[in-house]
Amino acid sequence: MRDETDEHDAFALFATRFHKKYQPVVQECMDLVRIGNVLFRRPLTEPLHKVIRFIAKIVANSNGAVLTLNENGYGNDAMKVARSMFDGAVTSAYLRLHPDSVEDYLNYDSIRRWRFYEYMVSDSPEYLGRIPKDALEAMKQEYEQVAPGFMRRNNKLWDSWRRGVSLHAMSKEVGLGQFYVPFYGTASGIHHMDASGMRGQMTFDAFDVEVAPSDRYVHEALAMSHNLTWRVLYDFNEEARLGMHAEMEAARKGLMTAWEVVRQ
Repeated sequence: MRDETDEHDAFALFATRFHKKYQPVVQECMDLVRIGNVLFRRPLTEPLHKVIRFIAKIVANSNGAVLTLNENGYGNDAMKVARSMFDGAVTSAYLRLHPDSVEDYLNYDSIRRWRFYEYMVSDSPEYLGRIPKDALEAMKQEYEQVAPGFMRRNNKLWDSWRRGVSLHAMSKEVGLGQFYVPFYGTASGIHHMDASGMRGQMTFDAFDVEVAPSDRYVHEALAMSHNLTWRVLYDFNEEARLGMHAEMEAARKGLMTAWEVVRQ
C-alpha cells in the first residue's frame, strides 16, 4: 500500500504522462471553451434556443470535469460524466429535429415536481409544512395543466417527456447511434455498478478494483467528451444562427487532427 508521498508522486507522474500524450487534445478542448464563451454571450429570444444553450453550457462545463478527472487517472469516473454529456448532446440534437417537443421537455418538470411532492407526503410528511400553501397550489395547478398531455391509453403517465421514445432511438435519429452500445452501454454499466461495470473496473491480474491513477477509460472518456462538446456547440450555433460556422468547422478539423496525433 502506497504512503502519502508515493501517492502524490504517482498522481504527479500520471498527470505529466497525460499531458505529454494528450496535449493536442487538451489544446483543442480549450479552444472549444473559447468558442463556447463567445456563443453563450449572444442574446437569445426563442425558447428552443435558450434550452439548447442551457444544455450546451452544461455539457461544455462537464468537459472540464472530464479533463480534470482524466488528468488524475480517474477515467472510470470520467466515463460517468461523459455518459451524462451523451444524454445532453442527444437531447439537444433531437430537439433541433423536433422543435415542437421543447414544450414537452419543459412541461414534464411539473410532473416530476408533483411526483416528488407525493413521495414526500407518504415518506416524510413532517417536511411538508415548510411549503407555503400558495406555492403548493401553484405546483398542483401546473401539474394538472400538463398531465393530460402525457397520459397514456392505460391512463398512466409516461415516464419521461419523450413519451416512450428511447434514448437509443433518439441517438440513431441524430447521428450518434454508433456510440450508444460501445460507449453508453459501457458507461451505464460503470454508473449503475452492474456486473459489467464491475468487470470493466477490475484489475487485470487479480479480482480487485483498479484505482486511480489508472489509464483505464481515460482515452475513451476524453474522446467522447471532446466529440460531444463539439457537437452541442455546433447544434447551438446552427440552430440559433449565431454566425460561427467557420469557427466550428475549424474546431472540427482541429479535433480530428489532434486525435490523429495522439494515435501516432
